[in-house]
Amino acid sequence: MEDRLGAGPRSALDGCGLDAGRDWNGDVRELATGRGWFRVAELAATFLVFAGVMHFLYAGKANIPFEDRGAPGHDSFYHIKMAALMPDIGLPDTFPWLRTTVFNETFVNHHYGFQWLMSFAVRLSHRWTGDYAAGGRWFTTVSFGLSMALFHLLLMVRGIQRRWLWMALCLLLPSQFYGRHLFVRAIDPSLVCMLLLCWCMFTRRWLAGGIVVCLSIHVYLGAVIYAPLLVICVVVAGALVTCSELWTTHATWQDGRLREIRSDLCRIAAATFAGWVVGLWTHPYGGTAAIEFLNLQVFGSGLSPDIEVGQEWESYSPAWFFVEMSGITLTVAASAILLRLCAGRRAGVGEVATVLMQLVFLILTMKARRFIEYWPLFATLSSAYLAGPLVDRIGAMIVESRTIRRHAVVGLLCAWGVTGCVLLGRRMAVHIPMEFVREWRWWTMLVGVAAIIPMARAGSDSRGIASVIRTVAAWAGVCGATAIIIRQLAGPRTIEAAELTVPWWAFVISAGVLASFRVAGGITVSGSGVSHDKLFVLRRWAMTVACTVLLIGVTAVPAGALLGHMQSESRCQYDLPAIRTVMAVLEADSEPGDVVFTDDWDIFPVYFYLNHRSHYIVGLDPKFSHQKDPVLWERYVRISRGETPVTRSVTVMEDGKPMVKRIHVRLADIRDHFHAKYVIVDRDHLALAKKLLEMPAFATRLYPASASGDDRPAYQLFRILPESSGAGRPSQPATGAEPVGDGGG
Repeated sequence: MEDRLGAGPRSALDGCGLDAGRDWNGDVRELATGRGWFRVAELAATFLVFAGVMHFLYAGKANIPFEDRGAPGHDSFYHIKMAALMPDIGLPDTFPWLRTTVFNETFVNHHYGFQWLMSFAVRLSHRWTGDYAAGGRWFTTVSFGLSMALFHLLLMVRGIQRRWLWMALCLLLPSQFYGRHLFVRAIDPSLVCMLLLCWCMFTRRWLAGGIVVCLSIHVYLGAVIYAPLLVICVVVAGALVTCSELWTTHATWQDGRLREIRSDLCRIAAATFAGWVVGLWTHPYGGTAAIEFLNLQVFGSGLSPDIEVGQEWESYSPAWFFVEMSGITLTVAASAILLRLCAGRRAGVGEVATVLMQLVFLILTMKARRFIEYWPLFATLSSAYLAGPLVDRIGAMIVESRTIRRHAVVGLLCAWGVTGCVLLGRRMAVHIPMEFVREWRWWTMLVGVAAIIPMARAGSDSRGIASVIRTVAAWAGVCGATAIIIRQLAGPRTIEAAELTVPWWAFVISAGVLASFRVAGGITVSGSGVSHDKLFVLRRWAMTVACTVLLIGVTAVPAGALLGHMQSESRCQYDLPAIRTVMAVLEADSEPGDVVFTDDWDIFPVYFYLNHRSHYIVGLDPKFSHQKDPVLWERYVRISRGETPVTRSVTVMEDGKPMVKRIHVRLADIRDHFHAKYVIVDRDHLALAKKLLEMPAFATRLYPASASGDDRPAYQLFRILPESSGAGRPSQPATGAEPVGDGGG
């Protein structure tokens, strides 16, 4: 277990059989990278750092009451509410809350596992704070930290020594990567499952890989597609490496190394396929219904829609926006490939597989922007696998050099680099939000946590008190430099009071943990018989601290701009107090199960979150309503836009053939076709509100009161009057459609 967790390549999958286990760090490699508990501590530090980043992004709402902070994104509220209801309603086969969708009669909850995992946090937060949404934010924070810890584990598996360099690059991933991961959705649990599957494949844990595939399908049904994509990338990579061996060497099919690769790939394919079948078969919504739903979700709504769908399924336009947003990630990925081509060894199966993975997700991202939630991390993983050994070799040459002149040059360059970063940061201060700068204590604490293991690893073999003092002093210097650099980014602006509390004892505990690690002496450095004299130790410490501070200085400016802006954009886009007021009026006037006509399909989650007594018309995805009844969907589109009365042509399928029908859409269809008793309209659909106000015999406004004097209220609630009033009665039959031709005409 210890070798597989942290040592270099140990399998054909990671070294292509030719040079598996080759040490690319010369004589300076760590002895098995330390004891197991040191590696666990490093993973724990990674988890804390990136959970802290996510906590920062969720913060910045001190002026908003806790119960009104909500969560970013539309669907977040749906998942939080379903997690809260799941212990009570179980796994429903129908979804009565959406009357005109395919879910109303046959419900496929493709997120049931994710919602079940989140239900404990959601209910706990409601008991402690009275707010369900806080539990969703907690769960997302923990899931994101776990995904980054698994990313770090994959770097350990590869034997990469300068791991925190690549983790720092993760702070510079595209803004929409972090924006997507702020949503309370199955994105983070799905990423955790994918990274865990990669770890199983790269460490030859076939049975565990099959179990992960099975469980990932239960967590998120989309794993039916994602898991095979990852496995196919590994199998194709193995085939490419095998063919390369046959073409460029004198190896034969019976060669032991190639036979090992084939055996590994066959076991991977068999175990994961078995897990895929078992997962789909045991899924409570599995079988034909699940396959039909995935076909509708992925192709009908996602990759080849025939109606207007959510923006997340659209491609980036213009494409240059994607290039600008992902500039650092793209540059690092391209540079890693070039470095490997110019100065690296032949790529192994693991390296080729990560390249294929990032290419697959890049293609998906260019087709639908929602896949930005996965591609950047796989691109960084591929870059680390390709260029990591070379970067480690260069770093070892710098840090472990015994030449004073080389140390002096590197130290001078580091000093110039830090000074340049600070000056650039002050010049760009207006572009770095104060939301980032004012939390300088928070960032200092996270850097201190991240630096514990690197500082412990940089210590000498000595376990004396001098070594402990030197280690803690160097760590304190790194923390102090971090505080100075971030505070300088404020420029002439006044630093506001921080919103995230950082107690002084957090730094004391971190220093104590570092000191205990040095006393334990669990991580030593092999010097190949070279005496570690005092001057050599001091030079190595100076280079370690200088390079660490330089990394912080280089990262601070772009990360500050990115994370600061992301925090300001991550707030809930809904006016929760206003919606809560409308829902209170609705609940007081209605009966459970009354149908509410909403003015847009994406507003359903927040209404459902605040009021699940009522039922609604459309939601979650417009294709779910269009698939069930294209005629009714067309009525909804025209009514919600205030385009009534109007006659429209709609293409429907009858007996397997397309037929065009003409329908006459009237405002009264709200009552006669949708059977709605209430209508909620926001200020983005004032045309519909105007139509309702112009027909007092058909609808009466319950909220706001007519005497309020607000001509553009945030939300308006109307009650639809009974048909006996005679208002707006349609002149056509209930079907409201007549055939005018078939085919396309």
